[in-house]
Amino acid sequence: MDFANRLAMGAEAAILGHELGHQVLEHLDEAAPPGDLLWSRQQELDADMAGWAFMFASALEDGDSDAFLWRFACADFSLRTIKLLDDCRPVSLFENSTHPSPALRLASLDDMARSIAGDDSSYQTLMALPNTIQKACDEVVAIFGHGR
Repeated sequence: MDFANRLAMGAEAAILGHELGHQVLEHLDEAAPPGDLLWSRQQELDADMAGWAFMFASALEDGDSDAFLWRFACADFSLRTIKLLDDCRPVSLFENSTHPSPALRLASLDDMARSIAGDDSSYQTLMALPNTIQKACDEVVAIFGHGR
C-alpha cells in the first residue's frame, strides 16, 4: 500500500474510531448543558481517546508493530493537517466551537503516546514516523507561506 493510501485509511480509521467512541461512551444519550463548551469539548477529547484506543489496540493485539506505528502516525497527521488548515484562517474555527482545538487534541495524543511508550527511548521511536511526516509538511508550508 502506498504512502497516501495509508494516510487516508488511517485518517478514516481515526474518524470512525472517534465516532464509535461517542457511541460506546454513551455521549449520544446525554444532552449537553446549553452553552457549556467545556463539557462538549471534554466529550470530544474522551471520544478521541476511545477512538485511538480502538485503533491502537487492534494492532497491538495482533502483534503488528508496523500497523500500530502507522495508525499512530495517521492520527497525528490528521490532527496536524486540521491544525495547519486552521492556522491559515484569520480566526480559528475552534474559538467558539464545541470541539477542542487541534493543538489540545495533539497534546492528548502525545500524552497517550508517552503512556504507551513507557520510557523516553520508546517514545522517540514511536514519534519517528510522525516527526518525519511533520518535517515534510513543514517544508510544504515554507514553500507556500505561513498562517496567522
